[in-house]
Amino acid sequence: MKSIPFFLSFLMFFLFRILYPAPLFSRDAPITEAGSANPCPGSSINIPVTVDNFINVTAITLRLEYDSTLLFYTSNTTNPQLGGMFVNVVRVSPTSRFYKVLVVWSNTTPTTLPDGSPLLTLTFTYLTGNDSIRFNNTVGGGGACEYADENGNPMNDLPTSNFYHNGPVIDAGPGAAGTITGPNAVCLGSAGIAYSVPPVTNASGYFWTLPPGASIASGENSNAITVDFAPDANSGVISVHGTNECGNGLPSAPFPIDINPLPTAALSGSTTLCAGDDALIQVDLTGSPPWNITYTDGTAPVTIEGINSTPHNFNVSPPFTTTYWLTTVSDGNLCTGTGTGSALITVNPLPTATITGLTTICAGSAAPIQVDLTGMPPWNITYTDGTTPVNIDGITSSPFSFMVSPEITTTYLITTVSDGNSCTNTGLGMAYIIVNPIPDTPVITADGNLLTSNAPIGNQWYYEGSGLIPGATGQTYTVTNNTGYYWCTVTLEGCTSLSSNWEWIVVTTTTDPDLEVPVTLFPVPNQGTFKLSLSASEDKTWTVRIFNQMGSEILQLKNLIPTDGKIIKEIDLGPVSNGIYTIILQNGQQRVVRKMLIIK
Repeated sequence: MKSIPFFLSFLMFFLFRILYPAPLFSRDAPITEAGSANPCPGSSINIPVTVDNFINVTAITLRLEYDSTLLFYTSNTTNPQLGGMFVNVVRVSPTSRFYKVLVVWSNTTPTTLPDGSPLLTLTFTYLTGNDSIRFNNTVGGGGACEYADENGNPMNDLPTSNFYHNGPVIDAGPGAAGTITGPNAVCLGSAGIAYSVPPVTNASGYFWTLPPGASIASGENSNAITVDFAPDANSGVISVHGTNECGNGLPSAPFPIDINPLPTAALSGSTTLCAGDDALIQVDLTGSPPWNITYTDGTAPVTIEGINSTPHNFNVSPPFTTTYWLTTVSDGNLCTGTGTGSALITVNPLPTATITGLTTICAGSAAPIQVDLTGMPPWNITYTDGTTPVNIDGITSSPFSFMVSPEITTTYLITTVSDGNSCTNTGLGMAYIIVNPIPDTPVITADGNLLTSNAPIGNQWYYEGSGLIPGATGQTYTVTNNTGYYWCTVTLEGCTSLSSNWEWIVVTTTTDPDLEVPVTLFPVPNQGTFKLSLSASEDKTWTVRIFNQMGSEILQLKNLIPTDGKIIKEIDLGPVSNGIYTIILQNGQQRVVRKMLIIK
């Protein structure tokens, strides 16, 4: 850097001052200014050192400094009017990153330059950062920067800041990007999510880097954007750096983005139930708890909040067959999805059983009760008379009737009914059965042909040969013809007593053909099994009829023809009750009546 000529020049300047002494200061020095620059990193910049009020100057010494980590000195160009100017660039100290530019010029002939004229131009390669070309007029007691006038006298340059103006070098490249703001967690498929960064110094544009599957929806090339996340987007980082004609600035710190999958909710639980019962519906969930779900039956949406585990169950009780499905699901990540699946709840109506019946019966008799049923067969019902429940299962049709035989007047109710759908309900209505007592068995007495009952009313008289005697309903009855057995019954409120005792009445004015036919019954009494023997001519055909004590025929044998003058029959009446039974044997001309006592 021509260090020897520089020091010779500097020595000449001070020798000049010694040879021509002068007052301490003559007048104000020129105003010296280092030029400014706004370079892009890596570019070459020229820094002119210009002067104003440069009049009749005979000597110059200047010291400028710069940071070598920000600027790299390459060359200089001096003003041709200042011939012999020496420029030397050296480190401030052996280990310092700062360099000093030493400028020395002198001439015995005073020189004047127009305002704004350059003394010299320094050329640098700009590296990075902000710096300035600084005048240092503090070392050497203020003599590092000095001007001499036409007489060689030093010019006044105090205060330094009024006479020496530093040249700022400001980075024209984009500054470093600051901190990104926006949500760190988003939902898959989200749109219009806002992110921003503080304005970057010198940036004319912005370049954003997004996770895979994310795209800028608005604000591209600006410091505030909105982002759409595709359904297949992945978690990652967002970063941004400023741009301009110089290139790219330093990027922001990576801004992590977690992309949460959308929650899902699958509803199930189709079932069949009875009206009034509850059905359990299940929802299987994915995502992060707690979840909120909304389901509907097509009329009213219902929201369940704060679900902390999966699967989640809830109960419904529709009044009729209903389908339920999910409309929305959200989770702890504030992500919202849609539900899938449905539950068909088939509601079977409750069966009904309406019992009816208002009947009057006699003690010991049975009465029908009717039950009208709805629902799905087969039905099972339980009815009661207030004391004892009775079950009837497997009813396949409606209406259904069953018989009851209460001993006293009784009210019947249906307590429960179930049907083929396994639905159960209570019964409706009631059946009222009035039970009238059987009158006491009458006792009759005979006085000649006059028969008398001990029952004052309700009597009906019978003759063994013809059964009921029409019109014979008084307490007494007089037999006027037909020898044989007579008896009576008593009927009150539609109920008839057992037959009274039988009385044999002989009518003497009438010829009895029975005496002409011998009939034998053996044994007598018996238990319903006996032998009948009749002696008769073989040209007659006989009929045998047997009646119980109520006058009802229980056996008839026809077309019996004697063999060897006799008819012999072994007769078994089966399960008959104790009492007096009437046996009538007859042919076209003859009629024989016999009584038989059965005791078991």
